[in-house]
Amino acid sequence: MKKTILFAFVLLFSSTSLFAQWTFKHYVDEFGDATGDPYISSVDVNGNFTNSATNGSLLIVKCLISYSEGDSLPDIRFDLYEYGGGVAVGKAIGDAKYTLTVKLADDTKEEYTLDAGEDALYLEFFNPDQTKSFISLLRKESKLIKSIIVIDGDYSTQTYRFKLNPIGFSTAFAKIRPKL
Repeated sequence: MKKTILFAFVLLFSSTSLFAQWTFKHYVDEFGDATGDPYISSVDVNGNFTNSATNGSLLIVKCLISYSEGDSLPDIRFDLYEYGGGVAVGKAIGDAKYTLTVKLADDTKEEYTLDAGEDALYLEFFNPDQTKSFISLLRKESKLIKSIIVIDGDYSTQTYRFKLNPIGFSTAFAKIRPKL
């Protein structure tokens, strides 16, 4: 009996964590109250980063996806936390070229252009084909998506490596997708 209960617990725990790679949340106002504007977020993803000062240091990545009012396509944002915390990488990098390259389970690669925001990187704002492609790959993939963000500046290059887990994405995405 104890083995059966233990097996059921392990099965429940593993399936819950397997499908909990994306969470559904609401933005909050300055008082910490939910605004009603929903988004989904990947569970914190560990990776590593390299730049002129470090090699292979701890990186935490969050991928957030939301809709702005009236938009038919989502905003896709990447928060990059160097050394596992602190300020997210974004506008402070300055004028640089930002790219996201992903390698899928079948070894094909796709490249996306990113824009720098105040404290995050966004899939290029005015490229709907790119946004549709990225959402599509998250929906169809069932294995980890190897990802590299490269920030190529005038004086240095920064590389951020991590793996996005697409498991549970479609279910979470359905909660925020507007009915068009």
